[in-house]
Amino acid sequence: MRTDPRMPPENDADAACRVCGEVTDLTFEHLPPRSTGNRQKVELFDIHTWLRREDHGATERGRISQKGAGALTLCEDCNNHSGRVYVPELRRWVRIGNAALAELEPARFDAQVEPAYVELEIENVRPGRFLKQVATMLLAQSMGGVARKHADLREYARDPEAVGLPPTYQFYLAFNAGPGARYNGGAVAMQSNGIVFAVELSFPPFTYILSIDEECPAIETGNITGFADLGIEQTANVKMQLRLGFSHTPLPLDLRSKAALEEDRRRNEADAA
Repeated sequence: MRTDPRMPPENDADAACRVCGEVTDLTFEHLPPRSTGNRQKVELFDIHTWLRREDHGATERGRISQKGAGALTLCEDCNNHSGRVYVPELRRWVRIGNAALAELEPARFDAQVEPAYVELEIENVRPGRFLKQVATMLLAQSMGGVARKHADLREYARDPEAVGLPPTYQFYLAFNAGPGARYNGGAVAMQSNGIVFAVELSFPPFTYILSIDEECPAIETGNITGFADLGIEQTANVKMQLRLGFSHTPLPLDLRSKAALEEDRRRNEADAA
């Protein structure tokens, strides 16, 4: 891991482009891109409003964004570059993922306590290009201090020719069947066998995860870090098993079904009794 002298001091890091590190006018980056379905009006909740909403119901309202979800975190050059070079590959994966979800009937799995896994098979895609866009999106939604500390990751996203990443960084992909979207700019999540610091974007049909210096895998399957070893023009047939997850809660890396959440709540109440 290395830092970049171009980045501003940590207390000014939110003023810098999350990819190139330059302090300049920042543009609105749709997360995920508009062309993958993020173009409608959305209601955004921070974790505190979400939790109050669970206590008080729909009377708690979020912030309305008329142009989709996103953030002012990329400079114009980096925004345009990712949209031109990387986004078309992401768009193809999203189209295939949406078709796969439609065939799965996710409601059936949402009523199932045990985790579900689905095989994703895509032919003649560019995994390296796909991961570049995933890295760009997760950097764009990360807190400024996170991007500041990880110049290797920013350089990988910025430079189309860059390949390979230090083992510090691990990327994961899962199916996400909603019902909403979840954004995490960098937080510690407790897993069954350790803790994970992760940046996560859950927006159907996928959940994209970056973990940094993980003690254990962020999720049990779907590690796509190896895509970083491929150039953006290299094609491959991809066949992998992905977790079918949901975004019912604001908790990072929480892919549990509604049935699993209800079962865990019953157990916690029984233990507390």
